[in-house]
Amino acid sequence: LHASHPAWLYGFIACYIVFYVLTFTVFGVEPKPLTLIIEILPVIGMTALSIGFMRQDSGAVRKCGFVSSPAWLIYNVSVFSISGIITESFNIVSVIVSFIRYGKNIGKSEK
Repeated sequence: LHASHPAWLYGFIACYIVFYVLTFTVFGVEPKPLTLIIEILPVIGMTALSIGFMRQDSGAVRKCGFVSSPAWLIYNVSVFSISGIITESFNIVSVIVSFIRYGKNIGKSEK
């Protein structure tokens, strides 16, 4: 399969979901509802960026980054990951700057 084939996207998303489920089922731990919500944020972030990258459109990557970075930031704050918090803070600033800079072309590619 060529790298831009949609099967890759579906395969990656399936892996994200499978590993999310395995996180809770392998050890037989009954998670609290808040834990389920916090732990799904990386899945949302990875799925959003995977969709954006598969579109091969810089506008789509920015829009998906607008979903991905806050999801990852909330997750990193909840697990006290200082490097993750710093990284996603820079990513959010970058997404905001790109919206300001290319805002008029949000639906168009800048290739």
